[in-house]
Amino acid sequence: MRKMLMLTTLSLVISAGSTSAADRDCFQQKDAQLRIKGCSDLIDRNPKDAAAYHNRAEAHSVAGDLDRAIADYTKTIEIK
Repeated sequence: MRKMLMLTTLSLVISAGSTSAADRDCFQQKDAQLRIKGCSDLIDRNPKDAAAYHNRAEAHSVAGDLDRAIADYTKTIEIK
């Protein structure tokens, strides 16, 4: 029982410290298309993630797609 509890605790600590590829791409990626994909993946998992919408809006802006950037900025404001 004690070993199982320790393993469960260790697993939670490890998973809490790890980030997914989508997180890294959305928040750290310099390539606009990879950033858009990463943010889109996060939004698919959590449609109320204002930070992901904001970061995707910035990536759309850099990529020159201002209509999509405005739509994502608008969604960010709606969520907030």
